[in-house]
Amino acid sequence: MCFMSNAAVQAVQVVQCTLDDFGGGVLTIDDMVCERLTQDKRITSEQQVVMFNNDHLGEMNPVCPACGSVKCVKDGFRERHLKTGDFGSITVYVQRYECKKCGKGFSARIDRIVKKWCQYAEIFKERVNAIAAIMKYSGRKIQQVLLALFGVAPSHQTIENWLQADIPKFLYSGHYSYDEQVVKIKGKKAYRMTLFDVVLNVPVAEEISYKLSAKRVKRFLKKNLKGHPVYSVTTDDRKWYRDIIKELKAIHQLCGFHFIKRVTKDADYYFNDKSLSNTEKIRLAILVSAIREVFCSFTEEEFLRKLENVYAMKDKAPSRIKKHIETLVDDVDLYTNYFLNPYIPKTSNHVEEYYRQTDPKKMKKRYKTIPGLIRALHLKAIYWIVRNGFISADESLSIARQTLSKHYNTTNIHIVFSPKKKHVLTYWFDNPSKNSERK
Repeated sequence: MCFMSNAAVQAVQVVQCTLDDFGGGVLTIDDMVCERLTQDKRITSEQQVVMFNNDHLGEMNPVCPACGSVKCVKDGFRERHLKTGDFGSITVYVQRYECKKCGKGFSARIDRIVKKWCQYAEIFKERVNAIAAIMKYSGRKIQQVLLALFGVAPSHQTIENWLQADIPKFLYSGHYSYDEQVVKIKGKKAYRMTLFDVVLNVPVAEEISYKLSAKRVKRFLKKNLKGHPVYSVTTDDRKWYRDIIKELKAIHQLCGFHFIKRVTKDADYYFNDKSLSNTEKIRLAILVSAIREVFCSFTEEEFLRKLENVYAMKDKAPSRIKKHIETLVDDVDLYTNYFLNPYIPKTSNHVEEYYRQTDPKKMKKRYKTIPGLIRALHLKAIYWIVRNGFISADESLSIARQTLSKHYNTTNIHIVFSPKKKHVLTYWFDNPSKNSERK
C-alpha cells in the first residue's frame, strides 16, 4: 500500500495515462502516482548507431543493457578492426559508455554491422554459404574467392565454422527412397546414407558411417522417420532391408534399375568370354533384352506375362543369368508393388540423380572429417531443395533467404528454379483446377 500526501501529489505535474488505466474502474490520482513510482520497468530503446568524425561510432540514445537506465555518460572509445563487404577492411572507434546508476560499462552496439566479438560482417557468412552450396567449393577455395572479390581472406577454419546449416523439415508425403553412396574421408572408405522423399523431391536426412550394417541402417531410418507418415520405401535388394521395412510397416519396393545393372554386369562377363560361341552370345543378348523389357511394362499383367517368357528361356541361360531370373521370380511381389500406387517409384533413381548433382564422381573431393562432410552436404541439400524441391515458391524463398542470401526476393528467386520445378509450380501449385482435371 502506498500513501502519499497532497503536497507530493501536487508536485507531480504531468502523468501519462494508458488505456489499461481505465480498465480497472474509477481512476484516482493517488493510485496512478503510486503505480507509476513503484513499478519496475526497464527502459528500452531501439539501437540507433550514428557516426561521429568519419570513423567514430556511437548510439543516439544509449541505454544500459544491465539495468535499463538512460543515465549514461561517455567513457572513451574502443578501437575495432572490421571487415565489411562494401568498404573492405576498416578501423573504427566504438564509443564506450558508463552507467551512472549501476556503474557498469558497455560499448555502442553495432550488431547490425558486425556481431559482438566478431570482425567479419554477417554478409560474408551468407556469401560463404552460397558459394559452398552452389559452386561446391572447399574452405580453401572459398578463401581465394573472397580474397579476389572483396580483398579479405578469412582462414579456412573460420570459413568451415561459418558453414552451419541443417536440412529443412517438411510435411513429407510418406513415399521414400533409400540408398548409399561410397565416399572417402582421408582416403578411408565411408558410406553416405540418404533418405529421400520421392514425391516432394527433397532429401529427408543424411548420415555418414564408416561401417554399413543392418543395425545402423535400421537406427537411421527409425530416427528420421519418427513422427512422419511412412507408406512405402524403395531400396536395392540387400537382404537386411526386407526385415527393416517390414518392421516399419511400409510397402517395400525393390529397385529394378539395380537388378538390371547386375544382370548387365554379369552379361558383360560372358560377352568377354572367348570360350562362348557367337550363337550363344546372340542368344544371351536376346535374353538380356527380354529381361529389360520386363521392367518396361505398364501393367502388372504385362509384367507377369513377359516374366513368364523369360522364365521359359532360363534353362539355356548361363549360370549367373539363370540365378538372376530365379531371384526375380521369387521376389516378383517386391518388384511389382509400384503398380499399386503411382507415387511408389520402381527405382531409386531419385537418389541417384541427387548424388550426381550434389557429389558427382567426376569431382575429386577430399574430405577430412565427418562433420565437415556433413556441413558441406547439408548446404548442397538446401540448394537442391530450393532449386529442385517440389515446394511452393514462398517456402523456397524463405529457405533461400534464411540460409543462402538475403538478396533473394519474389522476382529473382525464379531464376534459381529448375525447368521441371517451374512446370510443377505453374501447373500444380498455382492452379489447383488443373491438378483436379489431371486426376
